[in-house]
Amino acid sequence: ALRQLKTIGFTGKVKVYGWDVSSIAINIANFVLHFEKEEWNNSLELHIEEHDSIVCNWPNVDIVFMNPPYSSWEQLNDEQRESVKELMPKGKPNLSGVFYLKAVNALKESGVIGCVMPTSFLINDSTKELRKISKEKATPFYIGRLGSFVFQRAFVDVCVVMAKVRADFDGSITMLWTDNKGKLVPDALRKLRMIDYGAAIPLNMEDVS
Repeated sequence: ALRQLKTIGFTGKVKVYGWDVSSIAINIANFVLHFEKEEWNNSLELHIEEHDSIVCNWPNVDIVFMNPPYSSWEQLNDEQRESVKELMPKGKPNLSGVFYLKAVNALKESGVIGCVMPTSFLINDSTKELRKISKEKATPFYIGRLGSFVFQRAFVDVCVVMAKVRADFDGSITMLWTDNKGKLVPDALRKLRMIDYGAAIPLNMEDVS
């Protein structure tokens, strides 16, 4: 994301917030981002800290990129369950859906979220209320169903959702579907990006549409 901002010529200041319960993940993120900071000089401010995001108050932000934990209700501790109940008094939702709702609520006016989620978020009755509440603030403009080959050694069917607060578009949604086969996703996303830049590439194929 930082490199994309550089590419489009952004010259303002950027604050990056990143939280994780894993100290190893925090150390890796700090290591990588400090290299980026050298290119941004004093225009990049980092807040990469070890926190449990589900029980913390989030700052208001312009953009959220997120791959939340997919923990089930049974895997949550008591503090996490209480935090989930504050947002969703009914039901026992997967933690990823609650993260999505918290992220949407943290967006500023015209804010954007891009999130990798379990596909169950899109289709299960248990997440119907989450989808309804989150859509009241942020309207999806891109949804992709990517299958179960996105993450190695993780057998979960994955989707990607992008949404915007007070979206200044006509409500149309770009949809992407890939068959559940290895190596399809990177090629499909690459072609979709090329189409966004005006390339005339057919995307309606046997394994991708």
